[in-house]
Amino acid sequence: SHGHRHRHAPQQQPTIQNPAQQPTVQNPAQQPTVQNPAQQPAQTEQGHKRSREQGNQEFL
Repeated sequence: SHGHRHRHAPQQQPTIQNPAQQPTVQNPAQQPTVQNPAQQPAQTEQGHKRSREQGNQEFL
């Protein structure tokens, strides 16, 4: 029964269960360049161009 208690104990792994331990991963405010597309408008433009190129290739 000791093993079960250890498994159910959340205090054993606070870094995984507690998001406050890893704000850089859970919190998007820490990484605005990744989550926020406004920071990288070039990528959005490239994405549109790629989609158009793929469409043309399919038609051809």
